[in-house]
Amino acid sequence: MSDRRSYGTVKERERASFSLDVGIDETLADVARDGFALARGALPGDERLRLLGEARGAGNRFLRVPARVNGVLQRADQLSVRVGDPTCPAVNGMAARLRRQLLSADDDHALHGFTATEARFMRYRGDTGGLGPHRDGMCYGLLVAVYSLAGSAEFTVLSDDAGPVIRLLVEAGDLLLLRAPGFDGAPDGRRRHAVGPPLSGGERVSLTLRMVGRCGAARRPDRWSATAG
Repeated sequence: MSDRRSYGTVKERERASFSLDVGIDETLADVARDGFALARGALPGDERLRLLGEARGAGNRFLRVPARVNGVLQRADQLSVRVGDPTCPAVNGMAARLRRQLLSADDDHALHGFTATEARFMRYRGDTGGLGPHRDGMCYGLLVAVYSLAGSAEFTVLSDDAGPVIRLLVEAGDLLLLRAPGFDGAPDGRRRHAVGPPLSGGERVSLTLRMVGRCGAARRPDRWSATAG
């Protein structure tokens, strides 16, 4: 069993203080200040099972990502889904709920314009799975939401200066929010981060929701660019 005491507890929202259908102003304030926030237990088990079932459904095929992109070491498989695809009701439901959450919050961070347009499942396997230090692409606007569906891993937030390295234990049901260009009207603000291998030694699966364009740079995303985790 994982021992959370060995991990950072900076800016984590515990289970009792966050749910998918309650305002998230305090969590977004953490993102504004620190570039990220972790909400524990934000995704109920039935939602996780529906999303996992959709990812593993008939016709879906995870693809191995290149071992290195723009200098970033990658050991993972991915499955990209178009938000709005009628064959993906669970993903569409999560995207709609995230938008409702953001609309329920005060628009202090210019997030009322967020609409997820890209959904990406990531699968990590074995002791070598994970992503090296990277930032999500400039083409993704406002916010990046990473839902952990199965398994657990160490998520590391790195500093560009002499600041501390923050290590977080991310478990099934947790939601990680990362700042993207356009948040608070700022042109950047992304945090460099890395994703470790599954701590169970088995498999970890996550779902990342992002918005392409608008507030991000006006260019197409790299098809194989590293995701948040």
